Amino acid sequence: MTDVANTTDFPKTSPGIFARFGRWITQLGEASYIARGMEARVERLHKLQLKSDAELAEIGLRRDELPAYVFRDLMYA
Repeated sequence: MTDVANTTDFPKTSPGIFARFGRWITQLGEASYIARGMEARVERLHKLQLKSDAELAEIGLRRDELPAYVFRDLMYA
């Protein structure tokens, strides 16, 4: 005689719909936060590019150093 298991207690192989939706919302928020930070950096870079070479020299920068200056904390992260 053959035994048959009539159970629906299958092991979960993936998170439920609410967990996946919550993770998606979290990732969307993180992406938005990062994008706002990048916008501020690009704006700062643009403002520095508008300065004259003499003004940049007063703060100790050369024009070719501006991107490295604005993004310096990300370059070696």
